Amino acid sequence: MPVYYLESSALVKYYVTEPGSTWVRQVVDTEENVLVSAEIIIAEVAAALGVITRMGRISQHQRDAFWEQFTRDLLQSYEFLPTRRTIITRAAALCLKHPLRGFDAIHLASGLQLQETLVQQGTGVDALPSTYVTSDDRLVTAAQTEGLTVENPFWHTDLDTSLLPRLFSTLCHALAVTRRQQAKALELWAAMSLSRLWQHQDKRAAARELLAPLYGWFTKGFDTPDLQEARALLEELGR
Repeated sequence: MPVYYLESSALVKYYVTEPGSTWVRQVVDTEENVLVSAEIIIAEVAAALGVITRMGRISQHQRDAFWEQFTRDLLQSYEFLPTRRTIITRAAALCLKHPLRGFDAIHLASGLQLQETLVQQGTGVDALPSTYVTSDDRLVTAAQTEGLTVENPFWHTDLDTSLLPRLFSTLCHALAVTRRQQAKALELWAAMSLSRLWQHQDKRAAARELLAPLYGWFTKGFDTPDLQEARALLEELGR
């Protein structure tokens, strides 16, 4: 009985079509899989749907439909870990050790707690394995450093063949909308999404040409997670 810890950047892909959505949907829709997350993911999914709507990737009607589906799934598909003080304290320590945002650290602390609980409940062949699922590069690195087995939906974009035309169209539309709005933070998010899609299609030069000028527009805030992620992606694209 496989156990998956789903962080918000991965779970959103079940509802909104993005690179890696096919693999996430396979994991969630497999009945034998146990799906676990921290209870804070409820607010995070709502926030993510709001951002994606403002980017123009989905309509308000689609946002409401996805939210309604998610709230139904809360009762049927997922198990949630409470965010107790012990988890928050552990998350704080992880923030000092890794370049993580607060909620990201709570997810990592919760994933570690889940793995430790499973190990305590079973030994040897009887111990249930758990897999930590995130599409956030910082969390991937931190979780691997902490000893968790990690899966990243971006590693499975080869399964998205039938979704690629729709994905490309949606992301290009989001980029155009955020440019019209002159919302640089949202434009950066859209550009990173499209750049990641191109990265996994071996279109690294095009991805870098899209992202580099936008990253260069910023003159401050380089210690913020979004700009750190953009810089890390540019470094990957330059290799």
